[in-house]
Amino acid sequence: YLEELTAKTGESATLAVEVDGVAVSVYMVDTPRPLKREVAVGRIIGDTANANGKIFAAFKSKQERAELLSMPRTRLTPSTITEPEELERELERVRREGIAYDNEERNPGTCAVGAPVRDQLGKVIAAVSLVVPTGRFQPSDRQRYADAVKETAAELSAFLGYSNRGDAI
Repeated sequence: YLEELTAKTGESATLAVEVDGVAVSVYMVDTPRPLKREVAVGRIIGDTANANGKIFAAFKSKQERAELLSMPRTRLTPSTITEPEELERELERVRREGIAYDNEERNPGTCAVGAPVRDQLGKVIAAVSLVVPTGRFQPSDRQRYADAVKETAAELSAFLGYSNRGDAI
């Protein structure tokens, strides 16, 4: 799935799972184009200052999200969302649209777009994302990348037995 996503978009793809409340990369396919990644397989990507972490946070229960939002956030870059109210609005958007963005929130010069992967019961168990240099993440590119990531996440979810019944789990 990630190899096809990289071939389709020309960008690096990542599969992440949540471990102890943070996103951890478990598989990556690098682009042949210039890009220096800050994360390797098995490394912690982080909590909500990245597309994968936003996916996991957005699909938690209301109580879990409230706990998460009450914790202080470290400003990793000038774009990192640290205010609880702003982050809450962003997570609601992610939950509603099924797509998360990182606009240089974790690393300057790096953006990402991610979507949830669900198991047969509809639970979010992973996130698929593209990591893109800022120069290749212009408004005209964002929708194309988002569509490709959502399609890949849906295909992987279907392989795992998920059947989208129009529910927003």
